[in-house]
Amino acid sequence: MPKTSIEWLIENLCVNLGFCLPTEAQAQLLEDTPSTAEEFATAVFSAEGIDPASEHRIYGQVVEFIEDAFRRSASRDA
Repeated sequence: MPKTSIEWLIENLCVNLGFCLPTEAQAQLLEDTPSTAEEFATAVFSAEGIDPASEHRIYGQVVEFIEDAFRRSASRDA
């Protein structure tokens, strides 16, 4: 996934879902981007200090949001 797509994703997780990550967490996601939506969502939750298991509904929403971003990025790269 291109860096600009990851930056867009990070920004829109904040704007649309309220997951506004600290600068360090953003840098980590840009440097070592998780390869699946679930791993990315887990990293976001970890950066926010939230246990994904305790927030099933919102975790699912975050995963869906990230999956959509991954799909859009893949279709642009194809």
